[in-house]
Amino acid sequence: MQLKDILGMISEYSEYYDAKRIKDDVQRPLLLLPEEVLNVIPSFAMGRDGEYIESLFLITENLLCEVRLTSGDSYGYDFINISTTRNIRYITGTETFEGQGEPVSYKFTQVTLLHHVGGMQFQNKLTYIGENPDEWLEKVKDVLPVELLI
Repeated sequence: MQLKDILGMISEYSEYYDAKRIKDDVQRPLLLLPEEVLNVIPSFAMGRDGEYIESLFLITENLLCEVRLTSGDSYGYDFINISTTRNIRYITGTETFEGQGEPVSYKFTQVTLLHHVGGMQFQNKLTYIGENPDEWLEKVKDVLPVELLI
């Protein structure tokens, strides 16, 4: 898969990321993935200037690769076999921040995948922050369905 294809898969969120940063951060894990990337899901965080994409989840037939979008010269990514998922937790709500001026509220949805590998537990958290959590959550459910647990 080409980097432009990955950017195309998340183009609806283009206001929340820097394309050059994504290209820099995604190229290394793409070289290591032994399978074609089938889907990409962004995970958001809240910063001083609003929401931004904190990481991208590259999903192949068997692997989940979380690419943490960084600043500077550091890179962070990890891989886990999707079949090790033992629990999927969904949390949806509204968060309110009291800052300078008026309180700011935003909707969020978080999906936590719990994995068990060799007696150890790992987790991946996918988070959406914004006005349209339903679209994002539907994509997550399509790509990482509860049927994974069966």
